[in-house]
Parts: sequence; C-alpha cells; structure tokens
Amino acid sequence: MSPLLSPQTLVTLRGVASAALPDSAAVERPTEVIDAVGGVTKTWATVATYACRLSRGQTPDERVVGESVAPRQTETLYLPWDANLGASDRVTVSYADGARASAGYDVVGVIPPTSYLVHVRAVVARRD
Repeated sequence: MSPLLSPQTLVTLRGVASAALPDSAAVERPTEVIDAVGGVTKTWATVATYACRLSRGQTPDERVVGESVAPRQTETLYLPWDANLGASDRVTVSYADGARASAGYDVVGVIPPTSYLVHVRAVVARRD
C-alpha cells in the first residue's frame, strides 16, 4: 500500500507547520556531576534551540507538593518535526512579541508521533 502523502507533500506540510512557530525554545538536558565531597549534583545544559509555539488550555493535572496534591496547568509545546526532546528535559521559551518575559517549563511527557511526523509535541508545565 502506498502512502497517502507523497514525500514532497510531507516536506510542504512540515514547512507550513514550521512557519507557525513564532517563538523559540532552549532545550535543557540534565546531567549529574559528582562534587568534591562525593555528592551528586544535577546540572542543566542547553543542548539545542528550536522555533516553537505553546498552545494553552490543556486539562489541568495534579502533582504532589509537600504532602498534598496541587493542581498544575499544562500546555502543549510544538517544535519542528526533527527536534530532539525527551521526557526528562526542560525548556525555556522566549516569546517573539517581546511583550512577555521568557518562561521556564518542565517537560511532562512527549506525545508519540502520528502517521506523518509534521512536528514534535510535548506536554509541558510552567516551573514555579
């Protein structure tokens, strides 16, 4: 069975999707470093920067804070189709409009791709 979309059509769709990514996201990945006394310290290194878009309005989920459950508003982050993003990463979004300050988000999970990979989607939650 031949694919529904030709390779050229897929390239065109990826271009259209990329044009709808007005902001930028610096992807940070954790690394663990052993300090002078043998303890482990987590550090974050920026591994890539991509064009992005945040889509608000995800259903709130919950997280444990102290010994209680607190609501957490999540959003969908869209990145180019070839972006490298993992569930343990975090991102700092810089907004193109300049009217808002950069904001940090933890990656809650990366959404599995659909039949035609046009963009990478992830659920993110704003860091406090």
